[in-house]
Amino acid sequence: MTKDKKLADIKTLVIECVNNNKIDFLSNLIYTLQKNYTELAELSTEGNYNEGWSHDKVLDYVTYESR
Repeated sequence: MTKDKKLADIKTLVIECVNNNKIDFLSNLIYTLQKNYTELAELSTEGNYNEGWSHDKVLDYVTYESR
């Protein structure tokens, strides 16, 4: 699946949620994605992850600082 197709699917989901007053569903989805990312970042940085870190900082840590 291409990036454009993925973005189109996400846009369709967002529009459907807004039009059908499914803001709670959309909020829960975003919360879950953020929570999952945070858990993965904490695991991959051996507990050193800070929520203020950018994604690039996480990648740099994993690439250069973890052993």
